[in-house]
Amino acid sequence: VARAFQSGSYLHTYNSGRSYIAFGKGKWGDLASTAAAILLDREATSVVLNADPSYGSLKEPLIKVIGFMRNMEFRRTPYSKLQHGMLSGGLATKIGQMVYEAPSVFSFFTPNFSPPGSFSKSSILSPESQVLSPITAVGMTNGLFSLIDKGL
Repeated sequence: VARAFQSGSYLHTYNSGRSYIAFGKGKWGDLASTAAAILLDREATSVVLNADPSYGSLKEPLIKVIGFMRNMEFRRTPYSKLQHGMLSGGLATKIGQMVYEAPSVFSFFTPNFSPPGSFSKSSILSPESQVLSPITAVGMTNGLFSLIDKGL
């Protein structure tokens, strides 16, 4: 995906590599090539992967926010922390985590946590999902949209 964004073009092969379709105009940041790279990726189109209950991963909320800020090329200013409430202390209540505010000396979640439902039945562990709730999911979405809309 990053290569498609940087080069501005994406070649999608099909028919066992015998045919291809080109997306994008060859300019840096072309969203047509980036969208095609995301939507036509093998992992996005594979039916087999959808049936596998152990496929995929859930990122910790704090790692997701930091990764998002890096991708948006965030540069800290002396007043960044004071201008935006998300960074000045309300992050733990909004997304379920904040740096240096773990509820235990061990971590934000227990290493053997398994969410109820098909994960528990399959004996699949997902410690990161212990901090995930409808409130933190909405808080994460609202916070990321706020970063895009209003900036820091």
